[in-house]
Amino acid sequence: MSRSCVHFCMFNMQLHAFSLMRKPLCFYHSRLWETKAKMQNTPELIWLIAIALITATMWMPHAIENVLLVGLKRALSNPPVTDPNVPAWAIRSKRAHLNALENLAVFAPVVIAAVLMGTTGGTVLLAVKVYVFARVIHYIVYTAGIPVARTLSFVTGASAIGVS
Repeated sequence: MSRSCVHFCMFNMQLHAFSLMRKPLCFYHSRLWETKAKMQNTPELIWLIAIALITATMWMPHAIENVLLVGLKRALSNPPVTDPNVPAWAIRSKRAHLNALENLAVFAPVVIAAVLMGTTGGTVLLAVKVYVFARVIHYIVYTAGIPVARTLSFVTGASAIGVS
């Protein structure tokens, strides 16, 4: 079964129906088809997936701590954020996770654009690796409460985005 698309193409003012397996006739979908054909499985994308998965697991320590602290029932019922019994490391862990999500939202499009433009390897791959390691270090030192290392790892990761 092939996927197909039906739309009104403003480029040549015609209704198009085509299979996405063949090159389409209209301008918009031919550009989309060419872009899809250019997307390659590169090391940069593998590193992007790795940091996305790592970021996706960063919520676990503070969530587990919350369950252990107040119990499952209260943890699932939105306990107050200002609970004085929450350890400082759990609060920092949550903030580090939110910071990682914010930076991933900037990093991912940059990597995807580099792959689509074909500027992969060399400096871009090195910058992606530096970003991944800097973000992992940032999470660890932020949670541990080491301010200078936190700032240095953040700046290193942010600089890597600029280099990519």
